[in-house]
Amino acid sequence: MRTLRLLLISLVLAATGCPNSDSSTPPVTGLVLGGPTLGGGGGVVSVEVSTAVAGTTVMLENLTRGTQPASTVADSSVPFVTVSIAADVADRLRVSFTDLVQGPVTAEVTVPSPRIVEIRDINESAPVVHAGAAAQITGEGFSADPNAAGAVSNVVSFDGLAVQASGQPGQEARPGLLFFQVPAGAQVGPHTVMVGVAGQTPPADPSAPTSPYVSAPFTVTVAAP
Repeated sequence: MRTLRLLLISLVLAATGCPNSDSSTPPVTGLVLGGPTLGGGGGVVSVEVSTAVAGTTVMLENLTRGTQPASTVADSSVPFVTVSIAADVADRLRVSFTDLVQGPVTAEVTVPSPRIVEIRDINESAPVVHAGAAAQITGEGFSADPNAAGAVSNVVSFDGLAVQASGQPGQEARPGLLFFQVPAGAQVGPHTVMVGVAGQTPPADPSAPTSPYVSAPFTVTVAAP
């Protein structure tokens, strides 16, 4: 599941100008950027690294704000490491770590606005969802609140209706991954989903102007039971 998720994100974001490799040579794979828990620089942003050598340090710096760097040591018992730092959308971050293939690497990345790459039922491989069932959103610029059971800083809207977003139950919150419950009354066919971070609720009208903390509308299909 982790490999498929990272492959999907890498392929889609690389084709559309992913910010996780905008200043690294060669491009650094295995980075997933989250979004701020609060706006205005008062929240934190998490970055996931899945290709760090176990036992080495992953360092994260905010070049825009000059705040105290954050670091953590990659653990061989988990397939990824997450580092969080005070930051906001559009801040420039520097990630330094020892890559499994490239060795010591440093990448400068920009905290993105939330962007949805895929939505699907948690029990399906196809990008469809089902009424009343749990679904997962994969992308960048958002992550479940690491300090709460529910992602209190994230709001998912389904056809303009705000629904609860969360991390994967029983597992560590991860950047670029959210879960939500599809409304039980959702009809078969296309529907519009948006994600808001930093506590911002997407507009009820998907065509209305949005802020940097709200994703563009994304169409998902509710399949027949």
